[in-house]
Amino acid sequence: MVDRNFGYILNVASTGAYQATPLYATYSATKGFVLLFTEALNYELRNAGVKCISVAPGVTETEFHKVAGQQYGWYHRMTMMKSEDVARIGIASMLKGKPSLVVGLMNAITIWLNRFSPHSLSTASAYYLMK
Repeated sequence: MVDRNFGYILNVASTGAYQATPLYATYSATKGFVLLFTEALNYELRNAGVKCISVAPGVTETEFHKVAGQQYGWYHRMTMMKSEDVARIGIASMLKGKPSLVVGLMNAITIWLNRFSPHSLSTASAYYLMK
């Protein structure tokens, strides 16, 4: 892509990338890596014609919860998006050159509000929402 001076890289992070999530500690930490790695790589490649985007969906209708043995709670049902919609929004944002995007209005509001919460409160909230 660098040799061609053109290309796109789309990585899938998660809203979990923005906060510690008990019961999903490794998952959230990994998605935090994906988010920061993608943003840094996008900057490094800024003059190479290659755009990188990190898409951060929240609860998405996939086999994930079934495999994890988790039941849907009220929070999951309220914020769940279809995987097709997440993919469509992610690709559209990628083509616009946005380096990162939180997918879904409720997800974006939640992440924005977390900026004003002490980490201990957002961690405890994540625990209760995800259990």
